[in-house]
Amino acid sequence: MSAWKFTSPRRAWGAALLLAVFFSGMPAWPYGKNKIAYDKFSWHVYASPHFDIYYYPEEEAFLEKIVSFAESNYVTLSEIFDHEIKFRIPLIIYKTHGEFEQTNITLQFIPQAVAAFAEPLRNRMVLPIDSPPDELYKLIGHELTHIFEYSIFFQENLGRTFRARPPLWLMEGLASFMAKDESNLDIMVIRDAVVNGLVPPIHQLNVLTFLTYRFGAAAFQFIEDRWGPEGLRNFLWEYRRVLVSGNIGKALKEAFGMEPEEFDRQFQKYLQKKYLPFLLTKKEPEDYGREIGLKEKQLFIQTFSPAISPSGELAAVLTNRKEELDVVIISTKDGEIIRNLTKGFTTKYEFIVAEIFKGNRDLAWSPEGDRVAFFARRGNRRVLFIYDALKGKEVQRLKPDIDKMASPAFSPDGQRIAFAGNLEGVIDIFEINLGTGSIRNLTQDEFHDSNPEWSADGE
Repeated sequence: MSAWKFTSPRRAWGAALLLAVFFSGMPAWPYGKNKIAYDKFSWHVYASPHFDIYYYPEEEAFLEKIVSFAESNYVTLSEIFDHEIKFRIPLIIYKTHGEFEQTNITLQFIPQAVAAFAEPLRNRMVLPIDSPPDELYKLIGHELTHIFEYSIFFQENLGRTFRARPPLWLMEGLASFMAKDESNLDIMVIRDAVVNGLVPPIHQLNVLTFLTYRFGAAAFQFIEDRWGPEGLRNFLWEYRRVLVSGNIGKALKEAFGMEPEEFDRQFQKYLQKKYLPFLLTKKEPEDYGREIGLKEKQLFIQTFSPAISPSGELAAVLTNRKEELDVVIISTKDGEIIRNLTKGFTTKYEFIVAEIFKGNRDLAWSPEGDRVAFFARRGNRRVLFIYDALKGKEVQRLKPDIDKMASPAFSPDGQRIAFAGNLEGVIDIFEINLGTGSIRNLTQDEFHDSNPEWSADGE
């Protein structure tokens, strides 16, 4: 019953695609794949007032920041919930997401969309620390909220832990609400759902999807706005009374004097009042531009991460039309598929990296418009692939010893590619020479750098 923290899934504009997000937004679980441990970690433990932080020497430089983030979140959540946790909280940190994916705390395969998790049997938080500082603070707050949920609901009772099945909108929604981890893109999706009349009954959101997080967080925002922090706490205590039976309706009735249907109606009115005014200030998407996408209009096919060729006649996009992610070249005139560069299952890589919903570029064209670059996961690292855009053949493959590489960008002369990457726990901008394979760190600072762009002169 681990509480997984997912990053935003693949999604696109339109009411129909909102349904696609709802039913298929989470990445396919790769059953049958071996979970390989590539690295050995020399674990140490640092004891802070409320946490036992498990780290390895390569993370020691970041330990002070992690302690500060964790303890600050604890103080905030303890005050809001009016609750003290009686046990020390194990916090296991990994320097990079690639190393986090190797954890044996869960035997499940961890895909790139899973940002962290908390598990209730030993009340452990497990997470990578390679996010920007503001996002890392929110990530720790999200997982720590789960630990507070476990403590409040299960009361350190193993029987209650095994028997209880709290609804996912409650568990994940509350964690997202307390962490304030909603992005502008998340708000856009909720707004589109409200405008198109696609708000689901909140008490039925017990399937782990992107909307479970977002509507769950919106429900707790509604509760706090309507009944205040005391009303939120009352609801949690009332739900604890009916935890084993799972009678969420009784908890809503006792806390707010509403049946579930009335709660849903009031919640939808709250969302409509909040978002419908946007209709007065914005036009329809078709009023701003022409939709270009694959000709197949099947509900679950999504196209995203567009990169326009230098000529403007072609676009490289990511699509899930064949279940696995593919890099496809389409015509910008009518959306016709010109070439699927990565068609079919392959042993070249495990999956194509997609970070567009974290605000990162995924695809890049060479200045001549003949090559497309992208990153894919192979083994314990990401690999830079360069494909011939028209022939669909791999022309180059490079594997720098840098983790979490993303956002490729060709130089104006086509001889170099800039990208973001994690070296020793710090995200910097790097440059790779396509002729020699040599790497330069262009930033070498303590800040989180991403999404490089070249000036016209290439300097």
